[in-house]
Amino acid sequence: MLTLRDSVGVPLIVFSRQDDNVVAVNNILRKASHPVHCTRVDQLNHLADALKTQPPELVILFDEEPNADLAAVSEQLAGLSPSPPLLLVGSRITEQSIADAMECGARDVISLTHQNRFQAVVTRELRAYRLQLALGRVLSSADQYKQELKTQK
Repeated sequence: MLTLRDSVGVPLIVFSRQDDNVVAVNNILRKASHPVHCTRVDQLNHLADALKTQPPELVILFDEEPNADLAAVSEQLAGLSPSPPLLLVGSRITEQSIADAMECGARDVISLTHQNRFQAVVTRELRAYRLQLALGRVLSSADQYKQELKTQK
């Protein structure tokens, strides 16, 4: 069973202009005993550098930022293999806003006010991402093994 506790300092990128948002994310996840290492990005043109410096297991984007373009962030993440999950933190969440965000590439929309749901969604997305990584390693090993068998014949 994969849990956040299996890792030391889960790398996260928090796209926000406000340090308070990064502190809130860090506190919410640490209350649930999830070790995280948050890197704050406040401009879209800094995101590529942050992705190279410390590849994240999760990206959290705050929607109240004037330069927080969900589609542009999603596009940059899509260039990674595998692409880390993207969560949008919203202040006013409706079914329509969730659907719109998911159509633009977000995996879910969460809020800071519902901390239990925030923790559950982060846990779910990190677990799915880690399973995706593990599956990729297994498939790569199987392909390598197949190639070795072909060369031995």
